[in-house]
Amino acid sequence: MSESIQALVQKYGISEEDAAKLTAAPEGSKPNGFSLVVSAKKAISIYGLRRFPITLYRGEMETVLDHADEIRAFIVEHQKELATK
Repeated sequence: MSESIQALVQKYGISEEDAAKLTAAPEGSKPNGFSLVVSAKKAISIYGLRRFPITLYRGEMETVLDHADEIRAFIVEHQKELATK
């Protein structure tokens, strides 16, 4: 059993099988691909943007999506100042 699985089992009192599922790549995801998953804490985890997933609760994600036009305008306005990856 890996250290990360063992840590999850001890910290949250879940089974080894459930811990292995949480640490495995999301089903249907491609290496370095984009995917969305409902996390163990019932939040939205976005895989494929960074080394670790970006996780937001539904309300937080809805707030971000509600401000999508404002975020896009900010990116355009500050494009010379912002790094891209």
